[in-house]
Amino acid sequence: MREVTARILRANGYQVMEAGSADEAMALAGEFAYELLLTDVVMPGGSGRDLAWALQHARPDLAVLLMSGYSRGVLGVHRPLDDDLALIQKPFTTHQLLVRVHGALAPAGPDAPADPVRPDLQR
Repeated sequence: MREVTARILRANGYQVMEAGSADEAMALAGEFAYELLLTDVVMPGGSGRDLAWALQHARPDLAVLLMSGYSRGVLGVHRPLDDDLALIQKPFTTHQLLVRVHGALAPAGPDAPADPVRPDLQR
């Protein structure tokens, strides 16, 4: 899933750094500039939620988008998610991914298109 997601984002103009675990992501975060953390809620070496918290502690302006194959309700029973954390449900389409990433990087304002991939679709 990580490779496919990275390929989609790269094909649409995003620069992507991939990490296979929370530890690897923390190491990359210390070496490179980045604007968005896109991580699975459940990952090797830790949770995406904990990774997001650690990175946002150092960078409060960091945009975070969590992905999961579990519903928010199921996750809430086992690992509560803060309501302000953005979540994209797997499986997702290329279009859904691009809309969510764009939205995480550029929070919508009154003049922003509802759909950055199809700006002709207004709110």
